[in-house]
Amino acid sequence: MGMGVDVIKKISQTINRAKSFDFWAWLDERAKLSELPLVGTPDYMFRLGYWTGGMTAAAFFWQVISGLLLLMYYEPSNAYSSTEYIINKVAFGKILLASHLYGAYAMILLMFIHLFRNYFVGAYKRPRELQWVLGVIMGAVVLGTAFFGYSLVGDTLSVDGVDVAKGLLQGAPLGSVLVSIFFGPGGEVAQFTRVLAWHITLAALVVLLFMLHLGLAEQNGIMPNPKLFNYKAPAVLDRKEAPKWWPNNFLYTVAIIFWVWGFILIIPSVLLMLPQGSIPILLSPLPGPPPTSAAAAKIPPYPLWFFLNIYKIVDFQFPIFQGGSGPFIAVTVGGIIPLLYLLLLPFLDRSDKLHPLDRKVHTVVMVWLMTVWLIIYAVWGALTPGLPIPPINVAEVTLIPTAIILAGMAFVYTTWKGPKPSSMRQPTLREIVVKRAYATLVLIVLVAVEVTIIAAVWKILPDGSFEPMIGVLVGAGLVVFGEIIALYRYVAYPPKPRVK
Repeated sequence: MGMGVDVIKKISQTINRAKSFDFWAWLDERAKLSELPLVGTPDYMFRLGYWTGGMTAAAFFWQVISGLLLLMYYEPSNAYSSTEYIINKVAFGKILLASHLYGAYAMILLMFIHLFRNYFVGAYKRPRELQWVLGVIMGAVVLGTAFFGYSLVGDTLSVDGVDVAKGLLQGAPLGSVLVSIFFGPGGEVAQFTRVLAWHITLAALVVLLFMLHLGLAEQNGIMPNPKLFNYKAPAVLDRKEAPKWWPNNFLYTVAIIFWVWGFILIIPSVLLMLPQGSIPILLSPLPGPPPTSAAAAKIPPYPLWFFLNIYKIVDFQFPIFQGGSGPFIAVTVGGIIPLLYLLLLPFLDRSDKLHPLDRKVHTVVMVWLMTVWLIIYAVWGALTPGLPIPPINVAEVTLIPTAIILAGMAFVYTTWKGPKPSSMRQPTLREIVVKRAYATLVLIVLVAVEVTIIAAVWKILPDGSFEPMIGVLVGAGLVVFGEIIALYRYVAYPPKPRVK
């Protein structure tokens, strides 16, 4: 009888120890994670608007992983055939290739969102000037990496893109030398080998720049809400008063990674299930026809969508853009000058003002770059690929939205009464309790959904004909898992309640 009581006590003690076991504290004690020089963020910053850089980095991580897998099968000596082999013969190669393409799209789109968001909150001002400059340089390198990456496919779009790039370089000083450096001494094999080398080299450079950018970002911390600093720079949180990075920030970072990866899988997988030919070639998740096919002759020489705006500027029939060096001058005006402006912005705007309406000249320029230069010119390039545009039409398309921007900014500025300092509202204890209860309920439901998704994937996994559907399910599983982690973070580490 006494032995039975002892066994029950031991079982009870084991259960109590298991209940009180803190996995994150155990891991922290052994890995010393809380000692990393990483800055925690206040509770109000756990919103996606403050994590656009993290989302961009998550897309880049996907690119590295999927790119290394693709590299195992790619052959520069037979570019298009090896691409077709990946699609048709490699297990889940179609999803892998499509998600690598859309991972690049996601990264570049998020990069632009991150850029403009950081401008409007003044994240290029003291002490983040060097951080901004590194970010702009990294963005330019990312675009170059994307260009060389897509040029590896060997379809008509990639070949046309390389031909256009060669033509532009020929108009530059030492153009023939530059063409040889970037695309090899001649011949198809030499060209694809050189392009692959540049793609890998620039990707490695992105990694280096990312580490430097991340190091500065951690030193300066995420840009806080400018209103807390009366819209005056420097806006830097006190590191001594900042919350611990581990495990709150770690969990939210992991959640963001899974969210981004999930959508990178879902979107191209859905597109793969649509009827062939129903997707515009600029958005197709699969390569176009080979350049020697009859179908290739019907496709205009499109660049990738994030080069459409500069591609359209080359079509402007200004006298300075004509002649052998004209296209290179157009690219310089349309691409290099905006890049230089962004690089020099922290030094052109040396004021301590953070509100965008207190920086009205630069705000007008940034709004113009975002709407006219980036969006309108890109749409124009997609609708009229390669079509020469007379100066009068350039003036119409450019000056009308420019006038609207200037008039809109003037109206807003005349009615604006200046920034009002305020503090971030903290939730009450009651609000936190209610939200935790709701989060717990949703968490339980999502765990059941996640189990269902895993079961569905396991069921259809052996059938290769369901590859796009598997991509959708796996992507949905990643998104749901990210949400589970985010909800767990809120339940386990809720925000501090407002003190009365």
